[in-house]
Amino acid sequence: MKEFKAESKRLLELMINSIYTNKEIFLRELISNASDSLDKRKFLSLTNDKATTDFEIIISLDKTARTLTIRDSGIGMDEKDLEENLSTIAKSGTLAFKKKLQEDNKKDGKSDENNSGLIGQFGVGFYSAFMVAKKIEVISKKFGTKETFLWTSHGVDGYEIAPVATSSKINSMLLDKSGGIAIVLTLHEDDDDFRYSQFLNEDTIEELIKKYSDYIRYPIRFEQELAVEVEIIKEDIGTDDSADTKSKTSASKKGAKTPKTSKTRELKTLNSMIPIWKKPKSKVKDEELNSFYMSEFGDLNPPLKHIFASLEGTVSYSTLLFIPSRFSDEFMRGEKISYGLKLYSEGVLVMEKCSDVLPEYLSFVKGLVDSSDLPLNISREILQHTKHLKLISRSLEKKILDEFKKTLENNREQYEKIFNEFGTALKFGTYEHFGIRKDNLKDLLLFNSSNSDNLTSLKEYIERAGVSQEYIYYAVGENAEKIKKSVHCAAVLERGYEVLFLHDKIDEFVMKVLMEYGEKKFLPVTSPDAVELSNDEKDELMKEEDTAKELLTFVKTHLKGKVFDVRLSTKILDHATSLTSEGEITIEMEKVLGAVPAPNPMMKAPKAKKILLINPNHSVFSKMQQALKDDHSTLKNYADLLLSLAMLGVGLPVDGTELSELVQKTI
Repeated sequence: MKEFKAESKRLLELMINSIYTNKEIFLRELISNASDSLDKRKFLSLTNDKATTDFEIIISLDKTARTLTIRDSGIGMDEKDLEENLSTIAKSGTLAFKKKLQEDNKKDGKSDENNSGLIGQFGVGFYSAFMVAKKIEVISKKFGTKETFLWTSHGVDGYEIAPVATSSKINSMLLDKSGGIAIVLTLHEDDDDFRYSQFLNEDTIEELIKKYSDYIRYPIRFEQELAVEVEIIKEDIGTDDSADTKSKTSASKKGAKTPKTSKTRELKTLNSMIPIWKKPKSKVKDEELNSFYMSEFGDLNPPLKHIFASLEGTVSYSTLLFIPSRFSDEFMRGEKISYGLKLYSEGVLVMEKCSDVLPEYLSFVKGLVDSSDLPLNISREILQHTKHLKLISRSLEKKILDEFKKTLENNREQYEKIFNEFGTALKFGTYEHFGIRKDNLKDLLLFNSSNSDNLTSLKEYIERAGVSQEYIYYAVGENAEKIKKSVHCAAVLERGYEVLFLHDKIDEFVMKVLMEYGEKKFLPVTSPDAVELSNDEKDELMKEEDTAKELLTFVKTHLKGKVFDVRLSTKILDHATSLTSEGEITIEMEKVLGAVPAPNPMMKAPKAKKILLINPNHSVFSKMQQALKDDHSTLKNYADLLLSLAMLGVGLPVDGTELSELVQKTI
């Protein structure tokens, strides 16, 4: 027995125990190697007719012997190749083959298109089989040679290479007598940590093929030996001419059936071979895409939209994306969910969910990316974080947003369905990272409006507003009906302005980030600047404030710590009082931030600078003026009552018992 080199031995131990984190991927690696071997032979067949064969991969199981066998009709290896490629770890025959092709193509002025499908790069995938096998046998014959060799290893202890007689049973395992490889894995016994016998189950093998290798370009077939009972009919003609003999002979000619058991082999193709995203768009129907989505991503409903594209550039890739009909159940339940696209390299699944190729706000998008340019690491399980991923991510994001813009322009009904379901996610994308994406997303945002029951875009609002209108007005509340009835909104609507109704928690944060659209600034209806007074109204209010200066000071002092200021306002129509704020944090923002658990119990959510507004034209104002002269205790009750009513009006919590007592004290 030969020993692996010291470096290779250590690397093999590391690979078995550390590099690969999921035992099941051994099958992906061996099938990928078989595909590479077929690629090499197919490339050779372009110039050598004798190399033509049935290009296929066959898997068979023997539960009694605990063996799993993978055979291919590829290029094969001779003794030297086995020594170099299997006995020296991290020596990749595929990588060497690709380099040679690239050099030859460069000399001939050809592209590398023919060898772009070769998967193996590092020469380590084969050894992943030692995670599940206590013994590996490789029967190999290189195309164009006469000898067959058997490579055998029990792991880090070493390996043996021996020639195999042409007439031997081992040699007969090759699919093609002219060349190919058969790998026989003898699996470990089951233990408390892992059930290795699962890989002797046909359903498990089929599931793994579908998961990782469904789009290998060659057929992957499962070979099953079937016991079939057949009936053999025997005829006994005889030689006696007597009547009795003739009678017996006549009867026997009808046939006497004898049961006998025979064995036959059945081949079942396990993989699809041609990815749906590699087919011409014109050849793929929507029904086929819907069926693929529902099957691949476990959704009972067809998607709202699909995006089918192949892009070439610094990084080339194909993508097939789907916009689901609704958020996932996990998201609806408020659970933390993992997200990302399936990642393929030439049809081989390398990652189930790669979040690096999608920004988080697009986490609702389902689909896949397939690229031969992916920067795979040595285990081909995960990706190296390089510029390739960033380039793909930026390209995908742009593609998705461009498709949304086209849908908004050309199919408004479909886009509104998408926005109704995922609009909050787009708003989150607008707001996050200090609004770095706002210019890309602002035209995709839709809002309810006082203008109609239909959703409106900011562009449409601007077109209706006209040049003379200075602001884009918005009001925040639970729903449109409640917003319309609010004091401040009613005052703006009375002036004939259109108001955007915001009822998502993130909406006001989005407005703060956007700041303006079409050179018009966003302004909440609660702002002191929302309703402009005429010069006469301003003069009248100044007189009132001057007269009520002592009253306002008294109320402000009494409500110290609860309000930032107390002012008179004639903008609140016939209401006695209302609450507004000034500064960056509005009352609505205070409510949202207050509902979010603080990372540190000592930290308090920021508060809005609340301003209590009192209507000088309301009867309660004259009563407060009288109380200022006669009874400060009653004035304090009025101040507390107005604050409670104002807080109720904007949806802030109020102690019901205290409010009831205040009402009884003041009526």
